Amino acid sequence: MDDPGGFGSHLPTLRFLLAVLKPRRVLEIGAGLYSTPEFLEHICVTALDSVEEDAEWRARVKEANPDDRLHLFERLPKQRDLTRYDLIFVDNASTVEGRVAAIKMVLSQPHPVTVLHDSEYPDYHQVIEELAEGRYISVADPQHSTAICW
Repeated sequence: MDDPGGFGSHLPTLRFLLAVLKPRRVLEIGAGLYSTPEFLEHICVTALDSVEEDAEWRARVKEANPDDRLHLFERLPKQRDLTRYDLIFVDNASTVEGRVAAIKMVLSQPHPVTVLHDSEYPDYHQVIEELAEGRYISVADPQHSTAICW
């Protein structure tokens, strides 16, 4: 798939972590036409729980990824034990506030390795600096950095 807008700039980081960590259960906050199929291409992933608030986008992602391992949700279940996942990817929301809320929700509680797309935005970067115990920021594309937090 062509990527003229840099929407797939997180793929090298995801591919590296998928190869090294071999996660079985992945939580994806913000379904995508790049990340969702990338997770499903890896046999190590036995379950992909993907949260997508936009109903039309959720339907589009489901149609593009007819895989029984993909479980799409409108919002996170109330029980949020993030430690049951092996990897979390955050690339959600149409607003800065929505993404900041998702990043805070994940990083403020026990969580596995977490990947945050577009971490160059000052509001996202500030939350990462405040809440992540450790972090690495990949800048493969200067317009779109990806953070790995633990």
